[in-house]
Amino acid sequence: MVEDKKEHLTELEQDEQIDIYNLHKEYQKQPGLYDKWGRRKAKVSKEIFLLTEKLKMVKTQCKREVDEKKSELDLTIRTYYNDPDFWKKQIKKYPEQEETFSNFQIICEKKITEAMVTSFITLHPEYIEVQKEADKKTNRVILEIGESTEHLGILDTAVMTMVHKKAGIEGEINLWLGEYYADPKIPKSYIEQEEKKVQKKLRKRLKKD
Repeated sequence: MVEDKKEHLTELEQDEQIDIYNLHKEYQKQPGLYDKWGRRKAKVSKEIFLLTEKLKMVKTQCKREVDEKKSELDLTIRTYYNDPDFWKKQIKKYPEQEETFSNFQIICEKKITEAMVTSFITLHPEYIEVQKEADKKTNRVILEIGESTEHLGILDTAVMTMVHKKAGIEGEINLWLGEYYADPKIPKSYIEQEEKKVQKKLRKRLKKD
């Protein structure tokens, strides 16, 4: 997508140029250029629509994965909160969380509260990892949408540039028809005056001869 965007910027720089010495060819090419950029804009608009739908699905999938992990940990803590072996296994599996799990074991030795269940879930490495992965998945799609939206902006500009270019070509054609680029015209009175001066000089020379 990024490469396409760079290529389109380079192409746009070329397509927006007007060769004033081949206006008939420029005018003939114009519908094709407008069609080319219009089709590209439509394609990127479609990509944005599909990515937006993909984002919805990814968010739904991620929410399901997070909820499943949440339910799994909820059931685990409610089942084994007063089992010393359970806490030993947790500490062995996640040594970096030894202090946290040790505190949970002490607090949950006899009973467990909803607040403790929630804390156990949100602080558990497995829940944190699932949440991180969910964020990564959604952020990837969001970045794709951002890139495509920027690309669409470039193509919007390209389409409008082709519209302005058509008007520019028509303006150049009018200048040609108005002989704006023709050789400068010398007034007839000035030509006659200069011819008289030359003839006068010639007559003087002939008289001398």
